[in-house]
Amino acid sequence: MANRTVLTWPNPRLNKKSELVASFDDDLMSLVRDLADTMNVNFGIGLAAPQIDAHQRVLAINCGKIEIENPDPFSENEDLLVLVNPVLELSGDDVRWEEACLSVPGYSAHVTRKEGVYITYQDVTGETKSFHAPWPLAGVLQHETDHLDGLLYLNRTSHWERQRIQKKILKLRKRRQKLSIEAHRRERLELKGINPDDPRQTHGTGKKRKKRVKVKKTYGKKRKK
Repeated sequence: MANRTVLTWPNPRLNKKSELVASFDDDLMSLVRDLADTMNVNFGIGLAAPQIDAHQRVLAINCGKIEIENPDPFSENEDLLVLVNPVLELSGDDVRWEEACLSVPGYSAHVTRKEGVYITYQDVTGETKSFHAPWPLAGVLQHETDHLDGLLYLNRTSHWERQRIQKKILKLRKRRQKLSIEAHRRERLELKGINPDDPRQTHGTGKKRKKRVKVKKTYGKKRKK
């Protein structure tokens, strides 16, 4: 088991469509364990393989966190529902609810989902199974399977909410980059024995600007012999 890094928006790899699982082997089991460990460390309800940069159609859900009976408990954790190559059939009324995601940390938005799901999938041994998922498991399944097709809940919400969240994320990323650059500058000066807060010592420590030399234009004029 390993806690893997969760990809976050705007990483383009989150937009990649995942491939069907063909081999039900030790590598698959290792991936499932990594999903479970990463989800637990990050206090997630569900996690899909592409979120940890493994583009296979695998997802895991902690049924205990949504307080429902697990329809197919995983052998190593009775709360864990593991679905391989899932296919959904949606049914029922529309339900508008608030969703969040480990790949969009710190934000949430309202999304419309279908009330019921009939899911066909394979377990970790390759056996084909199916069940009907009522709400709220139906909503979680729709959210997680979207990841397998390269979609985030941001793609399902309103244009206004999507723009609002994306702008805040980009603004925060820019701010963090500036802080990182400043921290690196201060560290570099301190290693040189220069106080980064003293303008008298830091004056002239930056790069010198090159002097621009004026060149007289001679084209278009006749030269004297």
